[in-house]
Amino acid sequence: MNQRGREKEMRETWESFRPWMKRKLQELDHMTRQIEYEMRSVGASSKMIYEFLPKAFAELWREVAREESEKHERKERSA
Repeated sequence: MNQRGREKEMRETWESFRPWMKRKLQELDHMTRQIEYEMRSVGASSKMIYEFLPKAFAELWREVAREESEKHERKERSA
């Protein structure tokens, strides 16, 4: 398969997962708004929240990615 064909397949794969991913992101958005509400209720300012949350999400994403990579590596080694 040539480069253009692979790119087309890649886009089609993404599009097939897109509705599911969108729903998950909408759920995360809802959770984030709840977190933001809770943070405001304890007196955190918008500035504090908007500085904190992106860093916290990035750290959590790295943690999950690392844990999932380790799980998959263990499965591959044991196969």
